[in-house]
Amino acid sequence: SLGEGAGATLLETHAGSGGEACFANLLTGVLLGEGARLDHLRLQYESEAAFHFSSTGARLQRDSRYLNHNLCLGARLNRNDIAVELAGEGAAVELHGLTLGGGRSHLDNHTRVDHLAPHTTSAENYKAVLGDRARGVFNGKVVVHPGAQKIVAGQSSRNLLLSAGAEMDTKPELEIYADDVQCHHGATVGQLDELALFYLRSRGVPEAEARAMLIHAFAGEVLRAIDHEGLRRHCHALVDRRVDQLLGQDPEEAS
Repeated sequence: SLGEGAGATLLETHAGSGGEACFANLLTGVLLGEGARLDHLRLQYESEAAFHFSSTGARLQRDSRYLNHNLCLGARLNRNDIAVELAGEGAAVELHGLTLGGGRSHLDNHTRVDHLAPHTTSAENYKAVLGDRARGVFNGKVVVHPGAQKIVAGQSSRNLLLSAGAEMDTKPELEIYADDVQCHHGATVGQLDELALFYLRSRGVPEAEARAMLIHAFAGEVLRAIDHEGLRRHCHALVDRRVDQLLGQDPEEAS
């Protein structure tokens, strides 16, 4: 809980090594007073035998701001739920997510943003990179309640599949009960750009390195939203290592 005009950065880390199975079930509550700001960075890079469930609820008062960055870099089964209530005029939320999965991982992100007050804003940017037989899910819902005029809301879900066995299900939703709003959403699922790969290969870049470069560029947009330079560099290092692992995996070994 942050009082009026307060500010904080919260780093939440869930890490594991080796192939040991583990279970985590987490609940986080966020209350922001008038004009408060919270930067919440959540890093989850446990083993591919981990089962991880997380639920975050936030309520924002007038002119407060909540930035949530969620990086899921490893688990057998992961579900991340975020629910945000914009209860005061001028409140704003940004939700950023990056998921990297391989093997037989199942990685879910579910978000809900309720615009309860007018002149509130929300922005969601989620990306996933999946290889082998991994499966990802993004389900994001924005609800604009009656009387919540002059709001701006956006959702984006963009996803890369590195193998024929990977699967992504994405479902952005808008539920609007006001008539003076600006809302948009979009979702894409695709593969690495073959023309871009060909261009890099023609310039002498080895194929594995070219693929890694394109994935890093794809993921970089989410990481650039992290304001703290030291934490941003730390996240880049974690993502670089995870991308190298994904590109080095043998799909036959994951069967």
